[in-house]
Amino acid sequence: MRHTNLWAVFPMTLLASSFYQEFHLRPSLAQPAPNLPGVEIKQTRSILSRANYLSQLEKEVIIETNKVRKNPQSYIPIMEEYKNRFQEKRVKVGESKYMLTKEGVTAVDEANQFLKSVRPVGELSSSAGMSLAARDLVNDQGPKGTFGHDGSDKSDPSVRINRYGKWLLSAGENIAYGPETAQGIVMQLIIDDGVPNRGHRKNLFNPNFKIAGAAYGRHSVYKTMCVIEYASSYQEK
Repeated sequence: MRHTNLWAVFPMTLLASSFYQEFHLRPSLAQPAPNLPGVEIKQTRSILSRANYLSQLEKEVIIETNKVRKNPQSYIPIMEEYKNRFQEKRVKVGESKYMLTKEGVTAVDEANQFLKSVRPVGELSSSAGMSLAARDLVNDQGPKGTFGHDGSDKSDPSVRINRYGKWLLSAGENIAYGPETAQGIVMQLIIDDGVPNRGHRKNLFNPNFKIAGAAYGRHSVYKTMCVIEYASSYQEK
C-alpha cells in the first residue's frame, strides 16, 4: 500500500514580515522602473555570478526576485501552473507529497490579481554584509528548529544587519521555510498564504528597497529555510 506524506507545515509564508524604519529619516519614494529587456536581465545575472559570498541558490533567489519586481506579470503563468496542483487546501509539492495551506487557491488567485495590477519596481543589488546577517539567523535557527524574526540572542533583523555595516532609511526581512528552489521561495513570498496583511509580498515589491542579502540552509523541522534582508541603502564595514 502506498502512503501519501502530508506536510502539515506552516502556511505558505510563516510569519508576518518584519519591517524596520528609522523615523528621523524619510525614505525617498522611488519611481517605478520600466520592464528590463532580456539583455539587462543577463547583465544582472553576470554581476551576481561574481558575488562569491552567495551560493548558487542564493544568487538565484535574488535573480528571481528581480525578475518579478521588474516584470510582475511574468509570474502569472507560474502561479497558474501551481494552482492546478491543488486538492482543496492541499498542494502537491512532490511525488506523493503535499503541503497544507490555510487559504488554498483563493490566495493564489488574489496574488494573480495583484501581479496584474502592480507597477514594476527597480531591481535589487546584493550585499555581502546583509547576506552575513541573513546567514546568522540561518545558523541560529536551522539546527534548533526554531522560527521567527528574533534570534536566540534576542537580536532582531535591524541589529543583525548592522553587525556588518549600517542600513539607512529603511530595512526589512523575509523568511521562507520549506521551499527548495528559488522559484518556490519567491512564489511563496508573493502568495503569502495565511498572512492577512501580505507583509512578505509588500517587502518583496517595496520600491524603497534597493539592496538585498540572502542566506539559505537546512532547518531541522521544515527541512530548509531562506532568509532575505532588504534595505534602502547599506554601508558595508
